[in-house]
Amino acid sequence: MVRYYDYHLPKDEVLNECRKILLSLDYDIDMYEPESYALTTKSIRVRRTLRKYDYVVYLQVSDKIEIHIAAKRSIFTSCLLYTSPSPRDRG
Repeated sequence: MVRYYDYHLPKDEVLNECRKILLSLDYDIDMYEPESYALTTKSIRVRRTLRKYDYVVYLQVSDKIEIHIAAKRSIFTSCLLYTSPSPRDRG
């Protein structure tokens, strides 16, 4: 998904404000590139009902704020597996 937004501040201020917003939403910044006015977040897991997705946000500030959101369905779930000893393991 890609979204575009207008802005009326200097590019560096816009990038910094976007970074603050993403941090407030519990995203971790993976790459912050003020010289190219871009940032990328680390993958974050968002759980909605029974489906789990990993999201990454890429943001570029040019004549507009361009936001790319990539979502990948996670097929792996973490779980704690407990197995009782089998009769042959009990001695």
